[in-house]
Amino acid sequence: MISSRTKLINNLPRLVARPGLATFERQRGGLGRADCRDRVAPRIRRIAGRNARSPDEKIRTSEQRIEDLAKSDELCKRLMTVPGIGPSTAARFVAAIDDIRRFESAHKVEAYLGLAPGESSSSERQQRLSITKAGPSTVRWVLVQAAWSLQVRCRSVAARPLQLWTAEVAKRRGKRIATIALARKLAGSFTLFGATERLTSCARSRGALLQDI
Repeated sequence: MISSRTKLINNLPRLVARPGLATFERQRGGLGRADCRDRVAPRIRRIAGRNARSPDEKIRTSEQRIEDLAKSDELCKRLMTVPGIGPSTAARFVAAIDDIRRFESAHKVEAYLGLAPGESSSSERQQRLSITKAGPSTVRWVLVQAAWSLQVRCRSVAARPLQLWTAEVAKRRGKRIATIALARKLAGSFTLFGATERLTSCARSRGALLQDI
């Protein structure tokens, strides 16, 4: 929906300046291109405005639903305590990972999301490649966006250690690699949150069982 709205807004100037519209108007009334644009442009803007409002309403409704779902889930609420993480990132991560018991470690989760570096090695040499980009691309995208947001927008004290760590990596490897490294670190920390939540749930279940006994 967001991409559709962006395409509509970007195509509006081209629609106003289309030669076909000018030709049509010249055949009807002998108008020049500037006159045609003055006559047709307001109509196109009104039509585009109506079409643009529809995606806006759908986007707001979807964002509100995602926020409500995230706030009703205990694990999502835990993830949203991490600096730079909002309802959309938390909900997408939880939906993609599902049961955390499927993964042996945080590194397995990072590899599943395509944030781990690839490798092309032999018995004589070891060569690291860029990230594999495997797994769900939307989750990887929101994690990278969260990493950018954490670096640029977060002003909380809790975000400072991660910002300093990312700055040190950026000095050695560059900002782009540092951002990917931070996204990978966020995915690993989310895994720990998920494991903690699962252990807490198990403890609650055992406590309820003992009370029944």
